[in-house]
Amino acid sequence: MLIISLYGIFFLLISLCLASFPELKIPNGNNFIEIDKQQIRESSFTKSHLESLRNQTRELFNHGWNSYMDHAFPADEILPITCEKYERVPDINDINRNDVLGNYSVTFLDTITTFAIMNDIESFENSIKIVKNEFKQNFNIDSTVQVFETTIRALGSLLSAHLFAEDKFKFKWYDGFLLNMALDLGERLLLAFDTPSGIPIPRINLQNDLETNLKIRNLPPQDLIQETCSAGAGSPILEFTLLSILTNDSRFEKASRKAFFQIWSKRSKLDLIPMTLDPHKNQWLDSVTGIGASIDSFYEYALKGSILFQDDELFKVWQKSYISLKTHSKLDWFFTNVHFESGSLMTTWIDSLGAFFPGLLVLGGELKDAIKSHQPFIKLWNKYGGIPERWDFIDYRDISLCSKEIEPVTLEWYPLRPEFIESTYYLYRATKDPLYLRIGEQILKDYQQVFKVDCGFTGYHDIRIDKFQNRMESFVLSETLMYLYLLFDESNSLNHEQNFIFSTEGHPLWIPKDKLSKYRLQTSNNDMNKSLTTHTMDKRYGITDFNLDHKRFGSNLLNNLNGSMIQYIKKIFDKFHFNDEDENNKILEYQKMIHRIILLNHGIELYSIDEEFKYCERYDITDNLFHSKLLESKDFYELDSKYWEQRSTSKTFLETSLEFYWNFVNPNSQCLKESNNSMVEFIIGNINKVKDMNIEYMKRKKSQIQNYDIWIHNINGLKLKFEVLKPGEIDSNNQLITLDFVEYYLNQIDYQLQGQCNSSDESLSNSILRLKVINGIELIDSIAYIAPENIDTDLFKNGILNISEDGFLVIDNFIIINIKLWEF
Repeated sequence: MLIISLYGIFFLLISLCLASFPELKIPNGNNFIEIDKQQIRESSFTKSHLESLRNQTRELFNHGWNSYMDHAFPADEILPITCEKYERVPDINDINRNDVLGNYSVTFLDTITTFAIMNDIESFENSIKIVKNEFKQNFNIDSTVQVFETTIRALGSLLSAHLFAEDKFKFKWYDGFLLNMALDLGERLLLAFDTPSGIPIPRINLQNDLETNLKIRNLPPQDLIQETCSAGAGSPILEFTLLSILTNDSRFEKASRKAFFQIWSKRSKLDLIPMTLDPHKNQWLDSVTGIGASIDSFYEYALKGSILFQDDELFKVWQKSYISLKTHSKLDWFFTNVHFESGSLMTTWIDSLGAFFPGLLVLGGELKDAIKSHQPFIKLWNKYGGIPERWDFIDYRDISLCSKEIEPVTLEWYPLRPEFIESTYYLYRATKDPLYLRIGEQILKDYQQVFKVDCGFTGYHDIRIDKFQNRMESFVLSETLMYLYLLFDESNSLNHEQNFIFSTEGHPLWIPKDKLSKYRLQTSNNDMNKSLTTHTMDKRYGITDFNLDHKRFGSNLLNNLNGSMIQYIKKIFDKFHFNDEDENNKILEYQKMIHRIILLNHGIELYSIDEEFKYCERYDITDNLFHSKLLESKDFYELDSKYWEQRSTSKTFLETSLEFYWNFVNPNSQCLKESNNSMVEFIIGNINKVKDMNIEYMKRKKSQIQNYDIWIHNINGLKLKFEVLKPGEIDSNNQLITLDFVEYYLNQIDYQLQGQCNSSDESLSNSILRLKVINGIELIDSIAYIAPENIDTDLFKNGILNISEDGFLVIDNFIIINIKLWEF
């Protein structure tokens, strides 16, 4: 209480000073920058300030909505610059235009839930009455549309609006017509799943006429129905399953669930799936995977579906996918595109749709990764005043990779997509860091001063030269401005409820009380789940005895076990059933069991990496009571020096604008030295074994071993990222690397050199390595310990791996200072 009181007095004195002086001068080199006292208040984020930001956002929304209603309704969209209607065209092959535009007033349908979210009950009620009066024929429309877009924009909105009308607002006059419309639309979309594989074709005609749809399947070009994306084919599972629950009609869940797990069953041995496939032949059409366009909502709905439907199988998909993405796709701040079978880097760009992923990580409890992967998009907004559709991350400090003439923006448009503000909203709810409010404040300002035009809002056709486009998609009103409003609306009920999720189109979805249990009971859904997901379940085989090959284990390990203990462990182990296709799995599981028992005897408990997913990372929001914790982040500013050489050309400075920075920077903050060392990556053994999770966390209360050290059961299947430590350089811990420090470790190596050194050897000469990431798991001041029986493997016998005098691992003559051989 005393501290709060002192701070209150401090801010009161500041306010009095500002009231006395018309302007404030802040030194900047030899000059002074004049700051008007009103500017200081701009980023104060007091209750009254947030109310002002919220009201301004509502005014923007009303401008866009009224423009659409006055000049375009019942057309699908409005052209914001020319104030004209924007509708589909007769050319069925013009999929860039027609995929979203279905002649069912998509902007209207997609946006009505925003009124409910803003608690404008009267406007929401009036809007759904318009739906009842205008949509007499439901969706019996001769329009060929994309199944995915129609599902998330129309079907999802109808389900959400139904829940608001019936379950939350409980309108007495409401008779369930929105759910009836959703059922009508769902039945029309259901025809898309009528393929040999059960994976839906990407487009369908909304007229419920089987003959018409068969004709469409034979229309050229073939890619109209021959090529679909993993996101589009897998994502209907959320809206379709909810439709089944609300209508007690299991057809939609069965079809969409079969499609989702059919896609998942085709994953690689790395647990990765590519972006596109042929729904008829059930074949992949490419080999690239990532988190952005064409695959994004597959992961999103695995996690959100597991939450909404209490579905363990969907959660396993999310869990396995994220572990694999962390292992193979995560690169510093970015999740990039990799080969789905090898995990090797395929492209050096990220896309704007990938900006949703930090928000999804918040929902999944992965807060550290969420914060860090969100930072590049902050810098992109600084640079361009928006998020380009595709941006190449080029390290300007590496002259050998590029020249200054290379253009990092490879797809130049920005149609006011919502993903960046969506993730910003999630991160603010999790951290309460004022930086995220500052981002929202700037986006609001840009909408007012840059994007707002006579009849709505216009995005960039070319973000590099400020060329605008004459289009406003429905997500501008249904998502972008909705998330912006929620960011500023602390008291909004959705910010305090935990029984709902946002769909990928920003529609709140939940299951009314007892609906799920009644549906499961009625449809015997547990049996259905088992039949549809057997390929994701562990296969069980009969018990088969086997002979333990003692040569596979280090002698020190077995010496610690007496004969009776081995027999006891073997009896326990024989109760487990393993896939007979891989006999080595039995040996590995046997090893793990022995390790756990021996280490327990030493007071050390091993627990699976999977345990991380049972808990959400927590963030101490009290740290942000008077300052922004993110302003102290070293990673945050290191991004600038690596990827934005000419920061002076940026359009804005979200984190260092003076009015925000001086309000929320910690006065005790210090500038850190810039790290100038490099990273290298090694793969040990079979890359396909990485997913076997041969590593576990170590935990011991009274020991030199720190919590969250790593135990390596088996070295076959490790993907390792190392920091190269050279004398005279600054490491990632802000420490100067001394020659004595390096030589201490180098003196332990008995070099086995043959032939001539190549260029990579030269670059790493007189260097030591520090493990930073192992199979996607980051090490922070941790040590990884290798189980002793690994020294009997071919990797050690062939000299690729060695152990130094003090027990440190040596890989190809490079010593690793935080990987040690464990000795019992």
